[in-house]
Amino acid sequence: MGYSTRIFGLDLLRAFAILTVVYGHGNILLEHEFDKAKMNWFTFDGVSIFFVLSGFLIGGILIKQIETGRTQWSDLFRFWRRRWFRTLPNYFLVLTVLTCYYVWVTNRPFSELLPYFGFLQNFAWDHPIHFNEAWSLSVEEWFYLGVPLLMWSSFHLFALTPRHTLILVALIILTISGTVRIWRFLDGDIDSVHAWDLSLRKQVVTRLDSIMIGVIAAYIKFYRLNSWFANQKKKLFAGIGLIIAHKVFIASMLAEEVVSTYDAIFSFWVIALGTALTLPYLSNWKVSRSTWSAAITKISLISYSMYLIHLSGVLRILVQDFGIADFSTALGYLAYWFFTFTISWLMYRFYEKPTTALREKF
Repeated sequence: MGYSTRIFGLDLLRAFAILTVVYGHGNILLEHEFDKAKMNWFTFDGVSIFFVLSGFLIGGILIKQIETGRTQWSDLFRFWRRRWFRTLPNYFLVLTVLTCYYVWVTNRPFSELLPYFGFLQNFAWDHPIHFNEAWSLSVEEWFYLGVPLLMWSSFHLFALTPRHTLILVALIILTISGTVRIWRFLDGDIDSVHAWDLSLRKQVVTRLDSIMIGVIAAYIKFYRLNSWFANQKKKLFAGIGLIIAHKVFIASMLAEEVVSTYDAIFSFWVIALGTALTLPYLSNWKVSRSTWSAAITKISLISYSMYLIHLSGVLRILVQDFGIADFSTALGYLAYWFFTFTISWLMYRFYEKPTTALREKF
């Protein structure tokens, strides 16, 4: 896809999300030099932003597909094939490299890592330590698989209109994720920030609703276009306000080590709603002539590769295991960013882009 066909506002949101994720994980290299609490004020929940943006883009594709009559099961398989050509090659490349390294270094059996190859490592249970960042990819892949299947099944079995089909599926997903979070919190399982992170934030069944909120945004844009574009700037500032408010509440949880009802149940909806409110303005911001626009677009292009390699690959293996950070804190931190950008660009240019292009041949 050429730069001229991209939407700058969405590139900006994607770039912001990946930069805050990379920055947040890289802070571990600086925690002995700077106040960790102060550094964390500059991190935001980039993964939740990715979830909503992904749902918005995928939702738009699915709605157009059903509305234009492409509702055969072969159309559904075509959708899956295009998604998988976009996401799976990069994932399996990084997973294979990290798995070989893990088995070689720890001498642990390969069978322990088999769930990662089917995105089963965190479906309804805690994510293992290996390849930590893969938790969100599992959420996305199960969403890509399950939600279109629910839509097609509802459409054919109940003879619903496309609009009613989407409403039904949205209610199902929101109910499932919300109910699981409520049940776990009331059951007393979420008794620490660590439990909140593993049992609520990083599981498939508890986070599908974040992506669904992005799909709901796509629904509003498609069916209520006038309402979508009305008061764009007000929605933008309201969305930013919700994102900042979410940050304040989560920072309080981290500082006090106490998980509240808001943290366990509602916080994921707040950050998702805040992100969704920025989309009317950002999705209409098609071109930017600023000095930084080209850099932002390039970061957006390599954001998927950056997410896959920055933590387990660059931070833990290249910077920490290979001892770069042992020489000096500054050198380790600069190496972290340098290798993240460089390897991500190479992977995007010579692997991600060619493998994504293959889908057009099918």
